[in-house]
Amino acid sequence: MHVTVRDSNGSPVSGASVTIDQTRHAFRHGTCVDASVLSGVEKDEPYMEVLEGQRGAGAGGEPLFNTAVFEGSMKWPPWVTPSVQKEALEAFAWLRERGYYVRMHNLVWPGAQTGHLPEYILQEVANGTEHGVVEG
Repeated sequence: MHVTVRDSNGSPVSGASVTIDQTRHAFRHGTCVDASVLSGVEKDEPYMEVLEGQRGAGAGGEPLFNTAVFEGSMKWPPWVTPSVQKEALEAFAWLRERGYYVRMHNLVWPGAQTGHLPEYILQEVANGTEHGVVEG
């Protein structure tokens, strides 16, 4: 990086002292988050302090992370539960208000063999119509 300090006339200032404060990362530093804590359903003050930059290596106002992904509230079957959706949407808003990039999770994790898909989707797969639109 090359910095040139100039005076009010536009002339270079020799030997000037310069301080630079990083305001954001070009790289996304992420963490997995619990929607029930961020939405206020459950309490975990140390957890919240880390996400708000009050605890950890970023203590002093700079959060350790700038990106988040939800632990499980964006997966089936949790997502189809109205209370889980409400928590997730409130947590999403909390993160966005604080400048977090939120990476959403796929609803299907990791696949049909582990019980993470609703029965009507499994039936579509069994019938060979999994590419069709399914309402449920």
